[in-house]
Amino acid sequence: MQKDTKIKINLKAKGWSYRKAAKRLGITYQYLCDTANGKHQSKRLERRVEALEDANTNKILELVK
Repeated sequence: MQKDTKIKINLKAKGWSYRKAAKRLGITYQYLCDTANGKHQSKRLERRVEALEDANTNKILELVK
């Protein structure tokens, strides 16, 4: 059984899909998936994902614009 990584846990908790988060972070979807599933390790990406706001907050800010 595969253990959830910090990246996967944070994305789920904040309501981000891999595709939307990858676009927001400026990285490829495949790299984000591979890292979230433990194929790669990146402390820098972990910190960047932790810094993402909640997806719902992001949607509200887009509506206000």
